[in-house]
Amino acid sequence: MLLNNNLKINERGHLVFANADTSLLAKEFGTPLKVLDKQGIKNNCKMYLGTLKKCFGKGATAAYASKALSFVKLMELIKDTGMSVDVASIGEIYTAFLAGFDMSKVYYHSNYKSEQDIDYAINKGIGYFMVDNFEELDAINNRVEALRKAKNDTKKQKVILRIAPNVSVYTHKKITTGILDTKFGVSLYKAWDFIRKAQSLPNLILEGLHCHIGSQIFEIEPFIEAAKIMLRLIADTKIKIEKLVLGGGFAVRYVDTQKSMDYAKHIMDLSTAMKEEANKLQITIPNIVLEPGRSIVAENGISLYSVGVVKEVEGIRNYVIVDGGMTDNPRYALYESVYTVYNASRMHEPTDYEATVAGRACESGDLIGEGFKIAKPKKGDLLAVMTTGAYTYSMASNYNRFLRPSIVMVDEKGDAELVVRRESLEDLMKLDIK
Repeated sequence: MLLNNNLKINERGHLVFANADTSLLAKEFGTPLKVLDKQGIKNNCKMYLGTLKKCFGKGATAAYASKALSFVKLMELIKDTGMSVDVASIGEIYTAFLAGFDMSKVYYHSNYKSEQDIDYAINKGIGYFMVDNFEELDAINNRVEALRKAKNDTKKQKVILRIAPNVSVYTHKKITTGILDTKFGVSLYKAWDFIRKAQSLPNLILEGLHCHIGSQIFEIEPFIEAAKIMLRLIADTKIKIEKLVLGGGFAVRYVDTQKSMDYAKHIMDLSTAMKEEANKLQITIPNIVLEPGRSIVAENGISLYSVGVVKEVEGIRNYVIVDGGMTDNPRYALYESVYTVYNASRMHEPTDYEATVAGRACESGDLIGEGFKIAKPKKGDLLAVMTTGAYTYSMASNYNRFLRPSIVMVDEKGDAELVVRRESLEDLMKLDIK
């Protein structure tokens, strides 16, 4: 059985993704190649928006976490579904701006924003600064005042305060963000001081509170726990806010031993629990915002590689070396992330060949993963790595001065559009000064 429902096998024994033959995509666009399912992304956006509004009312929304994957054509697609967007750098702000986003719907994260970053965001008309710490409150307040004086403007800046709710989750420690020992946000125990400081600054409007407990979380209980903690904070401090942003973090399925996620049911369960808690506390739930990223794009993306070398080290392992690797997907090197891999050229053949899939960078850790069972490959075969729509291209590098790959987006008819072209040697040298 194939991992996701946007996968099929055609009569030629080739893997089909989003109604497109992967072998034909590789022939037309070359490899390495990132492929996205356009309709799948649209469907996920509409599901989030529809379910949130049904459960929490018309003021609820979702902001796509663009750190998962960001380029202009994708941001245009996200915008057209009606979603907001969360960004983590001025590069992501600029991408959203070029895509035509209403900048008042943009939520600007980061645990450190320089003075130049703050000025850029204010001048672009950013909707919300997601404030990470006390020093940042002062910095934003001061820059708003300076820019207002320069422009003879009276506009204040909306801010949302990031709180670390001290909720532990079962996920990799490098993507756990809601515990006390984290670089993100202000401790729950300092939250009241954080709130009072925000309220005291003359150039800021305290619009809401934010928490995010981590990524790749399969259970709903930690999200419910964090939401209840935030509601209790609102009740205890008696603050009136417009928005409560509960972050993202819903898991996706990388291998068949992981369970499929019903995101709509998770949102409904979260809503039920929050309404019960709000009734106990005798408060009104603010407008809820979720920040899905991985769960929008991950399963709607795959990576295609050409097999360059099959190296069998007798009695030890079989290396299948491809034309990509950690330079376009560093997740295994960073987190030992698991994946599902298919020999997309030989989908009708037995999957009894155990392989370590390695990249071509000059680095022993340059692996896509180990212990894959695939149809025995030959030079020139096409390997497909599933669930790579998130945190692969966005984390790509030019290590060894390799070039970053192309991205194509496939529509419901299986027609492919080039949306990010392959990097060229000229691109690579643009910043070099001779």
